[in-house]
Amino acid sequence: INAEYGETTTCAMQASRLTIPMIRARMVGGINTPTRMAGGIAVVGANVIDMIAYVPRFPRPGETVHGESFQQGFGGKGANQAVAAARLGSSVEMVSSVGNDSNGRGTISNFQENGVGVGMVFTSEDQSTGVAPITVDEAGSNSIVIVMGANNYLKPAHMEQARETIRNSRLLLCQLEIDMETTLAALRIANQEGVESILNTAPAREEIPAELLEVADIVCPNQPELSLLTGGMPTDTVDQAAAAAHELLRRGPSTVLCTLGKEGCLLVKSDGSEFRAKATHHVPTDTAGAGDCFLGAFAHFYSQGAMEMEQAILLANKASGLSVTRRGTQLSFPFISELEIDSEP
Repeated sequence: INAEYGETTTCAMQASRLTIPMIRARMVGGINTPTRMAGGIAVVGANVIDMIAYVPRFPRPGETVHGESFQQGFGGKGANQAVAAARLGSSVEMVSSVGNDSNGRGTISNFQENGVGVGMVFTSEDQSTGVAPITVDEAGSNSIVIVMGANNYLKPAHMEQARETIRNSRLLLCQLEIDMETTLAALRIANQEGVESILNTAPAREEIPAELLEVADIVCPNQPELSLLTGGMPTDTVDQAAAAAHELLRRGPSTVLCTLGKEGCLLVKSDGSEFRAKATHHVPTDTAGAGDCFLGAFAHFYSQGAMEMEQAILLANKASGLSVTRRGTQLSFPFISELEIDSEP
């Protein structure tokens, strides 16, 4: 999902030199926090506590494998994407739910330390904060089990409470980890309020309401998800993925951004244009959260309004490429000062 350079069919861009406004960092509580840029991102999604075990290989059914190390951190696709964007300098508001427990309080503190707003993070008295046991092998591949817990407390009525937060944002970012009707309610509000939206169709679902694709502006699947969304169209090759993306466009969104694993990613627009960003050659240490880093970074760069979508993709892939060289999920996400980007005052 990481890109080093891109190629396009019906639009031209200069990929060799990317320019963005200067972002100056400040230190808050030991964290290199960038000064927040104008315009904001609302993220509606899940948060969980990641419990990561590093092993030489995945255990077979019924087998016990000794792990090499263990790390606990903060995760959930929505939370990850929010933190990724905030670390790069976006003003981000999280809409989510935690349990009334130590993990929930820690999650809220983590958001605050990373510069993510928590005014719309609700608390469930009946459910514990979500957890995600993760196993990572020596090649950096991972397997994940998610127990959603308090995330299931987040309902469409909460989206109405968050309407002003969505209205005041430049971009809404959603995934499919929480209740489907809640995600749909958030996307409807963004549509009503004239706020551009991104729908990350992960984790994969066999069936989703057709309206989700109709109200989302940018849909971001990976190849298996793209196949599911198009009724089983093949997506194994880049050409097949492009054909499926064009089919998906006919179902509502104006843009499809498909991640292609080691092949990079593919952008297809309703005007017929295609742009492919090829993969970098980072040797992965830990791929957990890499896709979330990419989408959070893409949302950050795109929401600033100072560059084309293709440029935002290239910069997002720089961030994601750096993240896979580090262990941890949110801990691996870079700050803007760590990216090699040409900038201007």
